[in-house]
Amino acid sequence: FIAKSTEFYNWLPAEFTSTLDNIILNLSTSMVRLLNSIVGGTVSTVISLPQALVSIIITILATYFISSDRDKIYNFFRAQFPDKVTDKALSIKNDIFSALFGYLRAQLILISITFAELFIGLTIIGVRYSLLLAFITSIVDALPVLGTGTILVPWALYNIITGNLRLGVSLLILYVIILVVRQLIEPKIVSKQIGVYPLVTLTAIYAGLRIFGVWGLILGPVIVLVIKNIVKGALKGRPLKDIFNKPE
Repeated sequence: FIAKSTEFYNWLPAEFTSTLDNIILNLSTSMVRLLNSIVGGTVSTVISLPQALVSIIITILATYFISSDRDKIYNFFRAQFPDKVTDKALSIKNDIFSALFGYLRAQLILISITFAELFIGLTIIGVRYSLLLAFITSIVDALPVLGTGTILVPWALYNIITGNLRLGVSLLILYVIILVVRQLIEPKIVSKQIGVYPLVTLTAIYAGLRIFGVWGLILGPVIVLVIKNIVKGALKGRPLKDIFNKPE
């Protein structure tokens, strides 16, 4: 078999065999690099396993001790500071957690709206399994790095390239509608749930996106929320000018 293959290989044109040699050489080089990466990654993983195991054990033990001695830890810190300071800190903490849960509620509302839009739109277009596809796409839309465009845009482009122009254009129109609706309602819904003015929420989302990237879409409103609750606790409902005006 090897002799017949060699004879056939020598019979081929020189230009073809030269190209084939280059392909085989590049393929072998890529395989060697891939194997080196796999071996290196395996070695690094094996080396880091003991450290990861220790970290997991310490985390579990620390969580257990903090949970079991929660009242002792709370009483210790409360005894170190005046009651006014601890009361303010607890009030700010409660407000922050309340607003954070409100932010999560806002995201669930947005996911539900996106799901309804997708289900109705895909059903009108005539896509099979519209309920399942709407559910999967709405879950992907909740992830900051992705969004509905991660599924709808490639799907639409594929159908346009393969000749199904009607389905491709319909999917692009559906994506634009979902994008516009989300951009219009997201600041209002988030602001209502976390108690921040819609314009401030919109500014926080934009600033977070510019500073932290896609994760800033979440971090921006959260940071504004923390600052709002700290300032609210410090001012005690008074206007800001009272801090600068000294009593006569």
